[in-house]
Amino acid sequence: MYEVGDMVFHPESGAGVITGIKKIPVMGNDRRYYRIKVLSKTKTTLLIPVKDADEIGLRPAIPPGHLSRVWEVLSGPPDDLPEKKKHRQKWVDERLTTGETVQIAKVVRDLVWRRKQTERLYAAEEKALKRGMRLLTGEVGTVLGVDLTTARSRIQEMLDQDPEIP
Repeated sequence: MYEVGDMVFHPESGAGVITGIKKIPVMGNDRRYYRIKVLSKTKTTLLIPVKDADEIGLRPAIPPGHLSRVWEVLSGPPDDLPEKKKHRQKWVDERLTTGETVQIAKVVRDLVWRRKQTERLYAAEEKALKRGMRLLTGEVGTVLGVDLTTARSRIQEMLDQDPEIP
């Protein structure tokens, strides 16, 4: 169970902080909910049922020691993406919905790389890249204790490195 002040990651909304645990009456029973302030959306607060948190995919933010793996992924060579747009979108969506930081970093890296190579992305790919960048920025900012602009700059620094392509 999480406590007030814990940094968490929600698979759809991104990084946040638990600001409260609230009892809300639902059909005659009091249910406990985490109140989570989402960091990448200044006016967004989530209420997540405590008993459903694991099923929803709520997890602790990654520990600072795991950030080196994220930097490694972002500055490394891209994976080969499927050629067909439909297959590529499925690949991207599957990785984003895991809520796993390294998988999100791979999506961001690979779509940025694809945009550099082809000079454009399809609308769905641009949307996925924005979502991935928002999720990643929030978690990096949380782990480093910096604002989102600084976190995004740090991510961009890693992406701007030229990886050695085999």
